[in-house]
Amino acid sequence: MAAVSTNRVPFPQGGKTWEEIDSAMDDLVHDDADWRSGRSPLYVFRATEEAYEIGRRGFMKFFSENALGGRRVFHGLKKMEDDLVDFGLDLFNAPPEASGMVTTGGSESILVAVKAARDYARSRMGTDKRFNMVVPDTVHPAFEKAGDMMDIDIRRAKLSADRRVDVVSMEKLIDEQSILLVGSAPCFPHGVVDPIEALSGLAVERDIWLHVDA
Repeated sequence: MAAVSTNRVPFPQGGKTWEEIDSAMDDLVHDDADWRSGRSPLYVFRATEEAYEIGRRGFMKFFSENALGGRRVFHGLKKMEDDLVDFGLDLFNAPPEASGMVTTGGSESILVAVKAARDYARSRMGTDKRFNMVVPDTVHPAFEKAGDMMDIDIRRAKLSADRRVDVVSMEKLIDEQSILLVGSAPCFPHGVVDPIEALSGLAVERDIWLHVDA
């Protein structure tokens, strides 16, 4: 049997100085998009230089601590996390019984939301159902990941002329196994906000959870 040829990079045989590592990283990103000059509308989370520097310093201050140990050994980190959740709940005028959690990015946030909807549906309808979620055709690709991981069918609704999801198209896709409606604010492809208020009304009418993906 012939050996398979790969271009795998071998594990380094020795260490390098910071200057060598820094130079190598600069070389690797040399041809990346110049987002600082406005050449990338996505994938960058940065406001002002001051906000960036505060965030960087705060992150590096607790770089080695794992917040998983917040209830046991890192009580200060747990308080920071709880405060962040409270800030978000207050910002969105959440009711007193609402709760939240800190996630590490878009995919994890979506996976957690879909899992919550699935677990709630299981508590009401049992575990032997094949559930589905109804989403815009422009929805974040992580919903596909979540559907694949949790065996939830994805039903994609058509768009209106303004590239926002067509609520009528969405309603036609709902059935007894639908556990979640999704709207984007905004969507990735076009940067437009789906008709969230209309989707909210539809969700209330059909007694289905609504996730607004921001």
